[in-house]
Amino acid sequence: MCTVPLPCWLKDGQRIGRLASNFRASRNSIARGWFHVCPVDWLDETKVTVRATVDFPLLTRSENAAHATFQAIDFSEEPVFVQILLGDGPPQYFDKRVLVARSEYFRTMLTGAQWKEGLHNEIDLTKDPQATSATVRAVLQFMLTNAFCADGDAEFAFSVRCLADKYRLAGLVEQVDAELETLLSESNVLMFLKQIYGSGSRLETTCRQMLQVDDCRLLKIHQEQLTQTATQHPELGGYLMSCLLQLGERPQRKRKASLDDEEQFTYY
Repeated sequence: MCTVPLPCWLKDGQRIGRLASNFRASRNSIARGWFHVCPVDWLDETKVTVRATVDFPLLTRSENAAHATFQAIDFSEEPVFVQILLGDGPPQYFDKRVLVARSEYFRTMLTGAQWKEGLHNEIDLTKDPQATSATVRAVLQFMLTNAFCADGDAEFAFSVRCLADKYRLAGLVEQVDAELETLLSESNVLMFLKQIYGSGSRLETTCRQMLQVDDCRLLKIHQEQLTQTATQHPELGGYLMSCLLQLGERPQRKRKASLDDEEQFTYY
């Protein structure tokens, strides 16, 4: 995905308009043409100059690893397709060679003689609530393209992350976390942390840092949610309560007025 901030449109060196949003294009969404970005009534000529900046994603280590993985696949071997059974739709079919090469989890499952999945080339995910047609498709697409995009859907991204972690796809976990980090806000930081607490990921670190800003201001704002969080996620609840307790132990400044009304501060 590439993002192009469009600060202004110029005609004959003069600014004629300004856009507050970004022009975004990705593999999974239809790119808007320039005529959709620039209002027609701004233009009375056939030529317009655009000043913008473009941010392109760099090649990551996981993408280099994917290239090495495909280099190791023997394409002279006759392909065998694995049938993946899902609870919410028709089965998906995928090249067994790619599954084995891309995931240690599937390599163990499909090459070990003791596993029925390897004997019958069938994987039953009908009882896995995270394994929907959409999330499994995202995982399989990543195995082929090493790309992922949730289009701003945090719930979908977390479901894919759960499968990626289970199937030991570290590169996919990294990409999901990178997109979730762009969606992180003060209103959803607790919900995000519930999903990834204890993972040791960069996203978890970012959530922790956000909660600790300004003497845990967000924890104070969402204090009514802490009891419910502690009930549903005891370990996370313990961490949040420890943050508040540590805050209470810090030296605080107390104001008192002197006889001549000057401001003084003492520590207690």
